[in-house]
Amino acid sequence: MEKEPQKLPFASEEFKNAWNEWIEYRKERRLPKYVPRGLKMTFSKLVRESDNHERTAIKMIENSMEQNYQGIFKITIYGNKSDNKGKSSGAYELLEEIRSTSTNNR
Repeated sequence: MEKEPQKLPFASEEFKNAWNEWIEYRKERRLPKYVPRGLKMTFSKLVRESDNHERTAIKMIENSMEQNYQGIFKITIYGNKSDNKGKSSGAYELLEEIRSTSTNNR
């Protein structure tokens, strides 16, 4: 008996496109394909760490590709806003965008 393919955690076309880009990125880097359990755990982590917010999940995928990561990680910001030491490029703007879209969509 063959298992059904894992359903994406968000149904929008935007998320589907981001996920497909992620899969292509992994192929280009010659990373292994997701096994069913690994895919399920990746989706669970993505939903959990994005607080079930689709736009944040998409930004996490995009940021992970921009940073050349092998996996998808929560966006972290170092330092404080008034001090450029340790500030990741564009991180504060990204955080503000995520915050504004999450308050507008709830």
